[in-house]
Amino acid sequence: MIDNVTGKDFLAAEGVEGWRVISDGACAFFPTGSFQASAGLVDAIGRIDGIAEHPPSLDIRHDGVTVRFLTKRAEGYRLTTTDLELARAVERVATEQGLTADPAANQCLLVI
Repeated sequence: MIDNVTGKDFLAAEGVEGWRVISDGACAFFPTGSFQASAGLVDAIGRIDGIAEHPPSLDIRHDGVTVRFLTKRAEGYRLTTTDLELARAVERVATEQGLTADPAANQCLLVI
């Protein structure tokens, strides 16, 4: 069973210190310094166990990669334990590549 996770619980969890929960999910920006390094991070993310069944949204740029997790369920969009576990896995593969998330880079403007 996949349980919902509140934004507060997500942020309090270990292993996702560089992540932020904003209106469109749990997000992390990993500065890379080059497009090639960004592509390398995306390749490593693609090899995480279980990522194919629950892929993140990725924004690949010349200076970094933004990763976002959010699950669509019958009751609407929610963060889940799967989102949290995969965010931890992304954090681990980024760390293995010498990359650290920059939480200040995640910003959101919601207009309704």
